[in-house]
This record gives sequence, C-alpha cells and structure tokens, in this order.
Amino acid sequence: MTPGIALFSCALLFLGVLAIWQWSLGRHARANIGKPAPQLPGPIGEAVQADILLWFHSPHCGPCQSMRPKIAELVDRELAIEVDITRNLEIAQAFGVMATPTTILIREGRIQQVSTGSLSPGALDALTR
Repeated sequence: MTPGIALFSCALLFLGVLAIWQWSLGRHARANIGKPAPQLPGPIGEAVQADILLWFHSPHCGPCQSMRPKIAELVDRELAIEVDITRNLEIAQAFGVMATPTTILIREGRIQQVSTGSLSPGALDALTR
C-alpha cells in the first residue's frame, strides 16, 4: 500500500468516526423530545415552563459564533435564552446537552425539538414562530 492510499484511508476512517460520534450525540439529545422540561431554579426555571428557545453554546465554539448574531436578536425579542455551558454546566446536564451548539425548543413546558450543530438564521426564525 502506498503512503498516499494509507493516508487517504486514515482520513476516511477519521471522518467516519466523527460522523458516528456526531450522530450519537444528536440521538442522545433527541431522546428528550416530548418530555417535560427539567425543573430548574431561577429565571431559566420560570422560562422553561412557557415557550422559549434555549441555545447552549461555549465561548470557543466556531459554529456557535456564526449563530450568535441571530440568537442575540431572538434574545432581545425575549424568544430565546443563551446558556454558556462553561458557566452553567448543571443546566446543560439537566437537558442532556453533550455538544455545542445545541438548540432546544420548549413549548408549554415540554421539549418540542432538539437540534445539534449550527442552524441558519431562517431555521432559527422557523423555530420561534
């Protein structure tokens, strides 16, 4: 086997492992769909009993930064709440968040939709309608 073919094979294997890992994280997060939102103290606890979009992010996450302008707009309109998992790990754990960005839509106190990975501004608008 030539070095080029070996390198190409290793790269394909690495990409396959990453794809399976991402699928696994998404599957774990989506297992909460339909369940009641966790009981939490404070303002987030009150917010998750109504209709809200929770956006879990971390400061050094590249895809999170691409979503930040639209999320900031939704936060200003009181349609979303930002949760920095480096500062609020217990909230992320309560929702089963294992990767950033993760977006969780809550309607009437129940988890309606969970999305892992970056979402476009249009997709975020669709979630908050």
